[in-house]
Amino acid sequence: MFYAPAGNTIRVGLVTCTIVLSMTLLFLLPALYNGFPLVYGDSASYLLRYAPEGSIGYYIFNRIFDMRVSPWPGIVLQSLIVSWTIWQFVSALFNIADFPRMFLLAAFLTVATSLPWFVSWIMPDIFTALMILALVLLCFAWDALPRLSKIILVMLIGAALAFHQANLPVALWMFPALGLCALLGWRPSRPFLHGFFASGIGLTLGVVAMLTLNLVSGQVGLSRSGSVTLLARMLEDGTALSYLQQTCPRQHFAVCADLNELKSYNSVHPYPQAYPQNTLYNYFLYEGPLEKLGGYPGEEAEASAIVRGTLLMYAPAQFRASVDNGWRQLLVFSTGADIFAYSDKSWISTAILNRFGPAVYEKYRHSEQNSNNFDFQTGLPRPVKTIGIVDFSLISRVDAGVVAASSLLLIGFLILPWAKKQLRSFYATITTTTMVVGNAFMLGALSRPVDRYQGRVIWLVPLLAGCFVLKRVIYLKYQRQSRRSLEV
Repeated sequence: MFYAPAGNTIRVGLVTCTIVLSMTLLFLLPALYNGFPLVYGDSASYLLRYAPEGSIGYYIFNRIFDMRVSPWPGIVLQSLIVSWTIWQFVSALFNIADFPRMFLLAAFLTVATSLPWFVSWIMPDIFTALMILALVLLCFAWDALPRLSKIILVMLIGAALAFHQANLPVALWMFPALGLCALLGWRPSRPFLHGFFASGIGLTLGVVAMLTLNLVSGQVGLSRSGSVTLLARMLEDGTALSYLQQTCPRQHFAVCADLNELKSYNSVHPYPQAYPQNTLYNYFLYEGPLEKLGGYPGEEAEASAIVRGTLLMYAPAQFRASVDNGWRQLLVFSTGADIFAYSDKSWISTAILNRFGPAVYEKYRHSEQNSNNFDFQTGLPRPVKTIGIVDFSLISRVDAGVVAASSLLLIGFLILPWAKKQLRSFYATITTTTMVVGNAFMLGALSRPVDRYQGRVIWLVPLLAGCFVLKRVIYLKYQRQSRRSLEV
């Protein structure tokens, strides 16, 4: 009697460690197959030095864990955090904790979703989905979580905000999500209030971290480049162009010198859908105008004034444009669309060489991401269509099909009387999917529709569908066992 609980605790701990470590390995398969963690142009600012538009928090994360030796420790830790969070989410909310089902779910997410590609990327994008899972866990599974797990989840929410400032407006979608739950019959309980308060602590820690890190870098406020990015968004939407056309004769902003060029850009490049890089947004930020204005730091104050003026004068038009961008972003999540090959002259290549030295750089240069897709004597990055035998066009079609099928499955499960009896998982699913939609509309309004912005969270839909399928299998198995016991 006395030794049984301890032995059982040890066994459960071993099973949990086996599950989490197995999932960690599965989610790292793209990086392992590539021969190097996947990189993006912005990865340079998270390895070598942070850029004005980048996240200082994720930069510090990498500086701590790569130890100037290799980017692998940070990526492995990233995968470990993802695996633990998913295990905690599935076990606490869906009561699925055995190794076979957890491994099956992890294998499904690895093969059929964008998850492992974001885990294997030196980018903070994966932490947006982790923040959503952590918020939902604290609010709907507070009484099912150990104290240590609660502390880790609070810290994870804070870290996610410190890693990317756009995560704050996504987190605020908890409020409309909870409002929708209330319309469906949910009422807050004492455990929910405790979890909601803990979530608030996590968000507060993240905001304080953002303010502190930005202050250290010489910037007062939550965002170091948000107004400039939003100005680029409004220029492409046309509202900022209309505002500048009316305002420039009276108040000469520095950007007024480029107004005619900006106004004529869309007529000179009329095919943004066929050539998504040919957008006014990209042109303003990356092809000259912003650099002439002093870059992100030099233009931030003026951009803030233009954004405020545009919103005051063209609020309805900008709202309509933001909603349209949100719908577009909701459907844009092609896996691999934002994975590029880079020349040895690019900033990311230089950053890897300077940070880790020639030996690591050679491994990066001969990774599948670069070796089979790029002539290192040429200049600009180009999209990667394959990594070895991995065809991204096929992967994207599979991912899109899985998301569509998962969405239909979720709708089917959520309208079943059986699902509504599972209050914890039912309302957690409503909240999670609402925040996935919220991510699309927030990023569509603040930036531009980009595949990786929605791809980083869209895998949550197959995760939820997989949990409901496994939960249903367990439920039906329990029903059969109950009938047999009654017959006996």
